[in-house]
Order: sequence, then C-alpha cells, then structure tokens
Amino acid sequence: MTKYKDIDLYKQMYLQKRGYGASGGIYCKFFDKFIKSHTDIKTILDFGCGEGELAKGLSFDIDEYDPAIEGQETISKQQYDLVITTDVLEHIHTDQIGLLLDDIIDLKPKYFVNAISTVKAINILPDGTNAHKTIENAAWWKNTIENHTGYKTRILIEAKNTSILCSYKD
Repeated sequence: MTKYKDIDLYKQMYLQKRGYGASGGIYCKFFDKFIKSHTDIKTILDFGCGEGELAKGLSFDIDEYDPAIEGQETISKQQYDLVITTDVLEHIHTDQIGLLLDDIIDLKPKYFVNAISTVKAINILPDGTNAHKTIENAAWWKNTIENHTGYKTRILIEAKNTSILCSYKD
C-alpha cells in the first residue's frame, strides 16, 4: 500500500480528537440498500474505515482498512467485490489521488463507491492545514476516477457538501 502524504498527521488526529473518523455511520442506510440491490457482492472492504462506524451499522461482513489506525493498517484479502470509501478521497493530496485509486483497483473490485466531501473540513490538522486536501465537485471526481481507472462512474448523489459516486467495470 502507498504511504500517503500527511498520514502521520491523521494518526495524530485519531489519537487526539475524540470522534474523528466516525462519519461512516451516516452512510449505513445508503450502503445497506446498495449492497442488497447488488446480489453479486459477497466481499466488502471499508477502505479508510476510521472508527469503523460503517461496519458497526451494517449487517454484512465488512473488512476494514485504515493506514492511520493502529491495527487496521493491513488489508486481509487480495480481491473484493465492493470497496467503499466514506470521507476518504478528499483527505488525499491531488497529486496522490491516482496512487490511492491504484491501491483500490489493485483489489479488483466489481464496484467501488466513494462518498466524498466537496467542501473544506471543519478539522484542522496538527500542522495547521485543513484536513481536506482535494476539494472538488462531483463532475471533477467522476472524470478523475474514470480517466485514471477505466471504470465507468455514475454520480448517485450530489448534495451541497457531499457526493456519492459508484464506479464499476462495464
């Protein structure tokens, strides 16, 4: 796996700020419906799981990975039917988005679904910078993902602060 820029700062945030990395739970209803409607999904990875709220809130067996959380730094399988990111991509510097997408594609998912914040973060990292490093709209993310991965990508939800995109092999 790639060592992403600022990973040590995110490790500090998890240790110092209670509740940091706990947003995954707000997406449980969406992912419950998504997974149930795609019966070919058997293996699931929450990539950038934070405190694991998504896995806690769903009744599916979900593996968790987060390079900034002790004990979650390794991925247990080499392939997943579904890779999920919730509030992850925007934390990656623009020049490393392709590296993160490569890490996801290396897992050979049938689908990967990204819930992406499209605004600045409330949280400031210990170095004084905003926790969101790439702030772009849904169309930018769609084009970036499609151009880099070759996966078709649909914008499923485009709200004021967050977009959800689903990428899949055609």
